[in-house]
Amino acid sequence: MSEQQKQSKSQEFLYTSKSCRPTPGGGQGLDKELEFKAIIKHKRYMVIKTLCEKDVDLVLSFEKEKLKNTTDNPVQAELDSWSAPWRKESLEHYLPLGWSFGFFDSVTNDFLGYFLAQPLLFYRGLTQNLWVEHFSYSEGSSAEEMLDVAYRTARSKHFQSVLFYNCDSYSDHLGFVKTEKLSENTLLVKTTKH
Repeated sequence: MSEQQKQSKSQEFLYTSKSCRPTPGGGQGLDKELEFKAIIKHKRYMVIKTLCEKDVDLVLSFEKEKLKNTTDNPVQAELDSWSAPWRKESLEHYLPLGWSFGFFDSVTNDFLGYFLAQPLLFYRGLTQNLWVEHFSYSEGSSAEEMLDVAYRTARSKHFQSVLFYNCDSYSDHLGFVKTEKLSENTLLVKTTKH
């Protein structure tokens, strides 16, 4: 196998960071200035940013557009949005914590996807876990690289595992790590030996 073929097969990431320190005042979440860039398969960059309160409308419009494309009934779409994991109340909880990431195309600045996450402490005898409540991405974007950010973030912060909730729609994109099924709709990925 040539060197070029090896590179195209691997999911290689280049992380550059303005800051990788916990937020002041208790270490909850990541610094709001944190920004990563990842090389994706098409040799274009995916810009990865920590989402915050000001991004609520961005996520809502992204999800409502996706929902509109899946149903012809606007009333049903609106009713579905009231109980969705990305509803406004949920975003107002998750985004200020600093553990949710958004993914953008570096050329067009299009919003490609995101995940909502928070630390889960003292679960199953483990001190720190990253709970990924919701993951959403646009078709054609690189879901594996996005999910790898959750995994690498947990590892870099010395969390012991990542828990992916309601992951039926994207579990096939977790092939880059060994998963353990905890329940009907939750997968655990170990990030340390335990």
